[in-house]
Amino acid sequence: MARWRPFSRRVAVFGGVASALAVLLGATLGIGAWRSAAVTPADLAAAEASAVRSAQAEVTAVLRDMRQLAESIASRPRVVTSLAADSVDAGALDALAGVRRPERTSIEVIGLDGRSIAWAGPAYPRPPGTPPDSLVTRAVRDDASRSALAVWVPVGDTLGG
Repeated sequence: MARWRPFSRRVAVFGGVASALAVLLGATLGIGAWRSAAVTPADLAAAEASAVRSAQAEVTAVLRDMRQLAESIASRPRVVTSLAADSVDAGALDALAGVRRPERTSIEVIGLDGRSIAWAGPAYPRPPGTPPDSLVTRAVRDDASRSALAVWVPVGDTLGG
C-alpha cells in the first residue's frame, strides 16, 4: 500500500528555505554588530572633525566668492552714481544685468534710506531698515521660513578687493 504524502516534499523545501533565510539573517545581524563594534569613538570623532572641516571650507569659499562679487559691484562707477537717483536707476540695472552670478544669487543696490536702486536675480526680502554701513555677512530669514546668506558691502568702499 502506497503512502499518501502530498505535502511532505513541499514542507521539506519550505523548511530548507526558511532555515537558509534564518541563517542568513543571523549572519547579517552578527556581521553588522561586529562591524559596529569595530568602529571606535576615535574613528567617529575623526570622521566628524573631517566633515566639519570640509563644511567650514565650503562655507568659507562661498562667503569669499559672495564678498568678492559684492565688492566688485560696489566699486563700479555706474552703481556708485546710481545712489544719487531719486528712483530705480536704469543704468545701474544695466550694470547689474551684465554681471555673471551663480544660480539663485541676487544682487541689490540699496540707498542709505533703504530704497532699492537696482537689482538682479530672484527677489528675496531683506531685513527692514537702512543697510549696514560696513561689511556684514549673515543668514536672513523671510516670512516663509526660508534662509539665505547675505553680504552687504558699502557702495564705493574699498575693503581690500
